[in-house]
Amino acid sequence: MINKIYSERIYNSSNENLEKVESLLENEKYEDVKNIILKLQSSDIIEMILNIDFDLLANLVLLIENLLEPYMIPNIDDERANLIYKTLGPEKFTKIINKFEDYEFYNFIHHHDDLDEYEDFEENLDQKKRLILQDFFKYPKNSAGRLMQKNIIYVSMEWNIRQIRDYLRYVPNVSTNVDRIFLINKEQKIVGSISLARLLKSAPEIVSREIMNTRFTVIKYSEDRKKILQIFQKYSLSYILVAGDDNSILGVITADDAMDVLEDQFDQNFMHAQYISGTDNIQNKNFISSINARVPWLFINVVFSMLVSSFVALYTDIIEKHIALAVLIPIIASISSISGAQTIATTIHTLAKEDVKVGGILKIFSHEIYVSITIAFIMAIVSGGVVYLRFNPHISFLYCISMFLAFTIASLSGIFIPLFTHFVIKLDPAIVSPILVTTISDFSAYFVALMLAILLLG
Repeated sequence: MINKIYSERIYNSSNENLEKVESLLENEKYEDVKNIILKLQSSDIIEMILNIDFDLLANLVLLIENLLEPYMIPNIDDERANLIYKTLGPEKFTKIINKFEDYEFYNFIHHHDDLDEYEDFEENLDQKKRLILQDFFKYPKNSAGRLMQKNIIYVSMEWNIRQIRDYLRYVPNVSTNVDRIFLINKEQKIVGSISLARLLKSAPEIVSREIMNTRFTVIKYSEDRKKILQIFQKYSLSYILVAGDDNSILGVITADDAMDVLEDQFDQNFMHAQYISGTDNIQNKNFISSINARVPWLFINVVFSMLVSSFVALYTDIIEKHIALAVLIPIIASISSISGAQTIATTIHTLAKEDVKVGGILKIFSHEIYVSITIAFIMAIVSGGVVYLRFNPHISFLYCISMFLAFTIASLSGIFIPLFTHFVIKLDPAIVSPILVTTISDFSAYFVALMLAILLLG
């Protein structure tokens, strides 16, 4: 109870400080801001950098540049780190970064792989860190090479536990992310691993090869991140080793690294499904970038909507003659769009979770076809019955057939378009599919209903 009250006080205090600083910065009372910042702990400063209004961040950074330490930077997201870089300039920013230990610097670039876009960043690094950065950027973007950690500790499989413990005391710059030791044979090949937990629990005299875990997975450095996530999920692994072209081990990817990628991928897919580019973090509150992330998709949607409306305009005579069509066709378009969105979600989920082969594609397609046709039939009969009670039998029959066909077309496009974009044109289906399926759903609803109206109603 005491801990809870104490935590709440700290949280409320941090919130109060943040609100005060934001207010003072807006009113350009910079000396008062400095007085508040100087009383804060380092953790509070990090919290403030992460949560302050994005438009006020540059002013805050200029005030606290002398208080910035290397350990503060890795915790900051890409957009804020980029703004800090532009605000301080290459020399001041890299002066902070050059204080990193080598493994800390690798962790930093590991979490900020857009550093190749930072102008003059590499030129201001010290020689060793420049080589580390160049080595990092030689691997393809979104590949295992950029995701792996290189802080691997190797020891001989013939060493006993006491020797390993003694060795670890003198290994320089060991990262806090290291959770296991890898064992090698006389040919310098990895043959197994021991977790730090088991290393602590085992008797000092035990030879390491007697308790090592000999099961491990190795992938190429060029492997795509989505494939890596599928391997972690399928086999419930805690780590994967990454190999070069000559099959030598280059680094290791941990389950924590995979979770970071999974979180980023979820954010991107969610935003793409809502027609938003990137992640458009509201917390950053960058007015211009938020507009840039959303407007292009809206304009594309407007273009497609205009095409559909132009088609409808060709048949205004029959809509005026049978006014019920103006009421019912939007219902058909709306329900079929929802159906398309549902099949997009299930298809993309399957593609993201599994390594789908040709047989798997046919299985997905056939399953969704049966489901879609069944639901289309149910929706057509049930909603058609309601239409029958309100309008005449001819309109009800037209509505049932239109609903069935439009619903089925939308559902099938929700399956086909993600599969086509993923396997044929090699684009992310989460980006392309929603807007295309929405357009197809709307167009098919109006096309089917109007053509049937011409045939059945004249």
